[in-house]
Amino acid sequence: TVVYEIHDYGVGIHDEHGDVVADAPGIAVFTRANDFGIKKALEFVGRETLRPGDIFLLNYSYWSSAHALDPLVFMPIHDGDRLVGFASCRIHVLDLKQKDPGYVVDSTDMYQEGIFFPATRLYRAGVANDDVFNLIRVNSRMPERTIGDLQAQVSAVLSGARRVVEMTRRYGVPVVRAALAAINDHGERLARSALDRLPKGTWRATDILDSDGVELDRTVTMSATVTITDEEMVIDWTGSEMWAGPTGDGTGFRGPIALPLGKTLAFCSLVFKALTTPETPVVAGNFRPLRVVTQPGSVMHAVPPMPTF
Repeated sequence: TVVYEIHDYGVGIHDEHGDVVADAPGIAVFTRANDFGIKKALEFVGRETLRPGDIFLLNYSYWSSAHALDPLVFMPIHDGDRLVGFASCRIHVLDLKQKDPGYVVDSTDMYQEGIFFPATRLYRAGVANDDVFNLIRVNSRMPERTIGDLQAQVSAVLSGARRVVEMTRRYGVPVVRAALAAINDHGERLARSALDRLPKGTWRATDILDSDGVELDRTVTMSATVTITDEEMVIDWTGSEMWAGPTGDGTGFRGPIALPLGKTLAFCSLVFKALTTPETPVVAGNFRPLRVVTQPGSVMHAVPPMPTF
């Protein structure tokens, strides 16, 4: 229901570097979050380990750019032994051993938020990794639905990969790779043209969140400084509130309101897209003139073991 009625999903085709070239957003911020997740996964597993038929599961929040119940499933797209790109699908699943059924609104560290998979192979060279599925099966309150949804994500990325390979077989891998690069280069040109028309300068703003979900009478500060030059837009979140730690020994918030870095990049990208190229499809090249600055450990840049649910 959360997928087909609420559209809590994000599907993409990415080039061989992980940059999105086509997407079908249900939730728009999933698009860039998938980019970030694929790139972090490649850092972890190593590009050289990828094999045709590998399909990965990633829900480690600080890499996947979302809370534990928004797992990213992706697969490398190979034509023979040549890597062409990636297909991705993220949806909200129902249960992965978070401390409470449904949503967790008062966690104070990541260990209360579910079981995490750091770019784990669901399929290895086309063969299901039963160890992972069994781990999910015995740790989920709703294993049939959770595994069913994950397998639906697998079906989605398989479909995307198959259709890309149909193009490489028709036009050749070099042509398709060149086309993917051209799509993003064109997206960058459109964004820079729009950036030229925006006013130049620096603007600052501060806002507050009502609470962190744990200390309900304590507000949390967000601060942003936006600078637009001829070359780029910089969104700087320095000065946003820091995490106090799970026991609250330090100064700052405790609850699960912090954004993983990839999600902060995604939200900033959504605003940048709306200001520059709202009428064209999302491609990674649109965001090359955007730079985001954060402080690790702040509400805009969660680090382990900060809660993010």
